[in-house]
Amino acid sequence: MYNIAWDIQIGNYKLALMESVQVSKSVERLNDTATIVLPGYVVAQPLRVKDKISEGDTVSIRLGYDHELKDVFEGYVESITTDSGSLQINCECAIFLYRKRLEDVELRNISLRDLLTHVNREIGNFGLSSNYEFRYDKFVIKNATGFDVLKKIQDETRAHIFFRDNTLHVHAQYSEIGNDGKAVIYDLYKNVEKSNLKFRTADQRRLEVEVVSTLQNGTRLTEMIGQTGGERRTINLFGITDRPSLIERGKQELANVIYTGYTGSFTGWLLPFCEPTFKVQIRDRGHLHAEGRQGDYYVIGTETRVSRSGGEQTITIGKKLG
Repeated sequence: MYNIAWDIQIGNYKLALMESVQVSKSVERLNDTATIVLPGYVVAQPLRVKDKISEGDTVSIRLGYDHELKDVFEGYVESITTDSGSLQINCECAIFLYRKRLEDVELRNISLRDLLTHVNREIGNFGLSSNYEFRYDKFVIKNATGFDVLKKIQDETRAHIFFRDNTLHVHAQYSEIGNDGKAVIYDLYKNVEKSNLKFRTADQRRLEVEVVSTLQNGTRLTEMIGQTGGERRTINLFGITDRPSLIERGKQELANVIYTGYTGSFTGWLLPFCEPTFKVQIRDRGHLHAEGRQGDYYVIGTETRVSRSGGEQTITIGKKLG
């Protein structure tokens, strides 16, 4: 029998007790978050957490069973609130530091890598990992925070942006595979507690993609690809002058969505453990020989929940990888 275990450090304070902890992470959202709930009273005495921790303190959360703990969250205390007699510590990943106001500047003919390096230099000592290679003719930072800059980049490129090991990651969708490329195996009849997965064929999925390239002289080239009547997406590119390249980028986006396989989420326990960017292999013994049922999928988000009664993890999948 597995016994739930945790190791939570906030500043210089190590939590000896808690009611629950929830960690939400996604490559499609800038901020990973954690919510730690503590009892408001211990043996009829109020718990004076604010005497020991404060906003901005570092947070480290390790969760698992017995002595097998996994690093689940690194970040900072965003706020401390009370709710129905309990104390709630709200935490945010390193994006907490990027909410700092940047100096106003107009940057011309700058690559995305140099732009991110510029932002990191103002924010603090963060590494950078990015596989994008494009340039902005002009990028204006005015009354903006580091968060605002990253949000603009994500909105325009649909990039996966996240923090890992004190490094800011900005990658093209589905291009960064974690866990050394090894698939975490989930059997719908063995280690999945509940499933919200839906199976759809490629014919049942519709997507229309608008690909827009802005040139240095302000000219915009546009290509439409896909099928009308379903979801519509816009992808913004910079400095690409040939239309076949725009069409190819649109085809890549279609391949992310138009496939025969599962979509949605499922819930397991803390073993095996999973993170966004991991690859998961979904096995469905009930449809062992059905086309498209078995396969590997990219994890875009996880939600990990632990209390004294146990732990569970909900995994949200994205593109089918094979």
